[in-house]
Amino acid sequence: MSESRGFKGIWIPKEIWQCTDLSPLEKCLLAEINSLDKGKGCRASNKYLAKFCQISESRLANMLTELRKKIG
Repeated sequence: MSESRGFKGIWIPKEIWQCTDLSPLEKCLLAEINSLDKGKGCRASNKYLAKFCQISESRLANMLTELRKKIG
């Protein structure tokens, strides 16, 4: 983990945390994407996010597709 991020913990917005349509892994993935967003959108690669979630890149791509459907 890069120290340049200034990472001090995790914060999951209430709307994500309380969403019963999302799995715990989807919630963590959204929290990571949110933490990497510097106001210009998250530019993390699928490779990085798959490694973070400890899943394959193809599984991650499927998750992202499903998340887009669930949260718009």
